[in-house]
Amino acid sequence: MLKITDLKIDPKSLGQTMLLADISPVYEYKDGSRTENLIAYGYDIVLPLHKMEKIRVKVSHKTPLVDIEKGEEIPIGAPVQFTNLEVGSYFSKTQGVSVTAKADNVSFVPTK
Repeated sequence: MLKITDLKIDPKSLGQTMLLADISPVYEYKDGSRTENLIAYGYDIVLPLHKMEKIRVKVSHKTPLVDIEKGEEIPIGAPVQFTNLEVGSYFSKTQGVSVTAKADNVSFVPTK
């Protein structure tokens, strides 16, 4: 039987422009409790093609685009691009069907 998690969303459907809104660490959870093991960084991205809706992209690269640990300012609204972006969906009893995204790396879009 086909499950909602078996379906993949074409990343191109998010639009060509993705704007950085926030960066935060993602920690491993064991038995329902957060550990101190950093596993990724989450990038909240604003999508102009979708009326400025946001999506969170988990990037497994453990060095953030901006050094938030040292208080470096996040350039909100800066265009970013992802390497090997994958978008899918999942179901939870509290939120219903939701979108999930992950990538191998993130970078600022070069200015022309």
